[in-house]
Amino acid sequence: MWSYFTGLTAKRITEMPIEKLALVTLRDISINATGGMSVDNWARSVRRILKKDRDAMRAVSEALAWLYNSMYLVRDLNVTTEGEWALISRAGKLWMEKSSLPK
Repeated sequence: MWSYFTGLTAKRITEMPIEKLALVTLRDISINATGGMSVDNWARSVRRILKKDRDAMRAVSEALAWLYNSMYLVRDLNVTTEGEWALISRAGKLWMEKSSLPK
């Protein structure tokens, strides 16, 4: 599975402003999900990529919380299986379209 996090070092992730890291996170979710997505499965893949680096994972956790609080990522109430399922909101899609990824 390809990921935006593959090309980023743990140091770069921890130094990135929260809004930019949230954009990277949302774009990563968008390429790996069709419709709703399992947050648990996505987080496992990111942990593997970042080799469980504690500070980088904390930063990604903060970015995920920022996305939920900004309502760019919302719970998917249409999924009936266990676990945390989410989807990108309409506002989240618009935000991704008008924003550019950090260099």
